[in-house]
Amino acid sequence: MQLKIKTAVLQDMMNKAVKGVGNDKAMPLTQLMGVEVDDGYLCLTTTDGENFLTVFDKPEEVVDPAAFCVSADMFSKLVLKTTSEFINLTLEKNVLKVKGNGTYTFPLSSDEEGDLVSIPHVTLKGLQGVEELGEIDAKDFKEIYSIGKTTIATNNAERVFTGFYLDKNGVVTATAAKATFTKKVITQKPLLLSNALMALATLINSEKVKFHLFENKLVITGKGLAVCGVCMPELDDYPIESISEFVASEFKSNVKLNKTALTNVLDRVGLFIGAYDKNGVSFNFGENGVIVADLHGAASELLKTEGKVDPFAVTLDIQSLRDMLSVNPDDAVSLDYGKPEAVRVSFGNTVQVLSTQLEENEVSPEAAI
Repeated sequence: MQLKIKTAVLQDMMNKAVKGVGNDKAMPLTQLMGVEVDDGYLCLTTTDGENFLTVFDKPEEVVDPAAFCVSADMFSKLVLKTTSEFINLTLEKNVLKVKGNGTYTFPLSSDEEGDLVSIPHVTLKGLQGVEELGEIDAKDFKEIYSIGKTTIATNNAERVFTGFYLDKNGVVTATAAKATFTKKVITQKPLLLSNALMALATLINSEKVKFHLFENKLVITGKGLAVCGVCMPELDDYPIESISEFVASEFKSNVKLNKTALTNVLDRVGLFIGAYDKNGVSFNFGENGVIVADLHGAASELLKTEGKVDPFAVTLDIQSLRDMLSVNPDDAVSLDYGKPEAVRVSFGNTVQVLSTQLEENEVSPEAAI
């Protein structure tokens, strides 16, 4: 194999490909980068052990197909530090020679028996029975991901809540204490996709992000990039009905709060939240506005509002509220309240629900969903 490619093109490919590197010492394959020439395209493939990411583009010149693996860390660092206009890759016996600012030799990775290792690139070519699930604008997909990840579980104790739920109504993420529902439909077929798989798909910069299903594997494609992963098996355990009912339930009151002012108040009052307060911050709604305070009376501020404010008091998790505000594009936050178990924020096509805390400063998970 011999190929010549513009350095800027290979660097762009490399910046994406390294995002898929798992770098798990217990799984050597996750420390490698698959390099493959197929049908005139250079393909770079990486994996975290569960998901596979392939970035591909056409070189200036290419001779002979090939498939092998090299160290993802060393190969990527060399490419990203290269300043020559072109990079040449040449396969010679069991080494890869890279010519850029100088000439560099990489050993090819092999297994315990001495056979060369390769990572097949992600492709739909030649597969039978692929189900086309749908597509969405790349900009909308990235927005769905950035909003949804603020209400996703980050530990396996809540594994069913570590994924994104997709169906004919939109996209849902939730934990026992918070939830996000975005009314943008990607697929009619119910799916539960891992956060890691969704994150890799945000690397697609083309106009459309396309979803395909082959057996139990989801393949997400766009121009120059393809991602493959297994759908999460906890789909049937996802409490979508109870989440949907709660998100759509009636709240007695609504107030509009200036987002910048609210964020600044939380920053100041948050300084007085102690290590044993479980991030609790109190909101006391009254005729003069909303009093935001810590749980011990050490700090409080009055946040002015427009119009009538129904009296009510709740305690919220300050960090979860900050996360929700960080993805809200509106200058004024529309906050529904009046339920003892939760508050709700709505903007655009998105609704977010945050569970309140009990007087004992404990979260009531069953209250949220």
